[in-house]
Amino acid sequence: MKKRVVEKSKINLLDLIPVRNIKWEKKEDGLIILFKPKFEHAFLKKYVLPRLKKPYYKIKLDHVGSFTWELCDG
Repeated sequence: MKKRVVEKSKINLLDLIPVRNIKWEKKEDGLIILFKPKFEHAFLKKYVLPRLKKPYYKIKLDHVGSFTWELCDG
């Protein structure tokens, strides 16, 4: 018995537009800090995140990362 082969549609990556969809802040020295929630599941977001001391991971970007993040304005 043959397996059906599903063709994947080809996506032109140059047509995609980057969007910043997490919280972030810019420090005085120009560096960016991203705040990623520890949980993505709706139940955990609603009941567990409010009870945590630190509900977000802090991701500190260097100069190159901060520059790139500012260029991703959608």
